[in-house]
Amino acid sequence: MKRFIKGRWFPLIAATAILVLVAGIVLTMMLFGWRFTYAQELEICWDAVSAVAAWTGVAISAIAAIASFTAVLSAIHISDKQNRISLFEKRFSAYQILCQCVIFSDRISGVQDKINFKICFINSFSYPSTIEDCSLLGLNRQVGMYFPEVCRTLEAAMFLFDCNTDGYFQPIIEGLKNLAYSGDNIAVICLNKEKYLAAINKMKKEILPLIEEELSLQK
Repeated sequence: MKRFIKGRWFPLIAATAILVLVAGIVLTMMLFGWRFTYAQELEICWDAVSAVAAWTGVAISAIAAIASFTAVLSAIHISDKQNRISLFEKRFSAYQILCQCVIFSDRISGVQDKINFKICFINSFSYPSTIEDCSLLGLNRQVGMYFPEVCRTLEAAMFLFDCNTDGYFQPIIEGLKNLAYSGDNIAVICLNKEKYLAAINKMKKEILPLIEEELSLQK
């Protein structure tokens, strides 16, 4: 019922119902013998005029109340739709970052040194993907440009979706941080990589399908 009220057909049905009500009132008045007539030889019956005026006032008040109710529902429907579109845009931005996290995981599957981790990070999260400076200092600068925004988006995404995202996004953020700012220890780098890949695989299997379902505007 809630979905029907928020749908696009409800205002049209309500407007049609108002027209049907008006037509029903007019027909009812005609069945009781009320007519719009003009005859100079007839004496004016003020009681009848008063009765018609009273019923007309009741009918107009009812129509005005129904029209106001329909207008309020239409405004609520428009506001709700705008809110859903705004929420969709935020959810889609978070979804894009998650997809980039998946791309990053695919690219680092065979990587074991910090230089290539940084290059993979820049290529995964920058658009267009360009490496301006291949020195360690230049790579660190570029990583520093994109990493904060990626983290902010993922942290905000924890509150955007109805599904339970606890335990999914935070390990990804930690994994990105460890890999983007990795040291020289190969064993530590490989361990951080395995943790990140495990977090991504868990997210892909358990939560990503639910997130994609929530992106629908038709819900």
